[in-house]
Amino acid sequence: MPVNKVLAFEAGLHAFFNAEQKALMDKINATADWNGEIEGQFKAGIEKFKATQTW
Repeated sequence: MPVNKVLAFEAGLHAFFNAEQKALMDKINATADWNGEIEGQFKAGIEKFKATQTW
């Protein structure tokens, strides 16, 4: 990824997760937990973002 697109990617990813993965984000924020299940869901969300969104 070009360096000049990193900030746009990050902003888009945050917006996507807050809209599309709200339950996951709420769980992470409420428990501060990170485990294999959460990591898998997070990685899947990133892949979905990269496949369906523009930044």
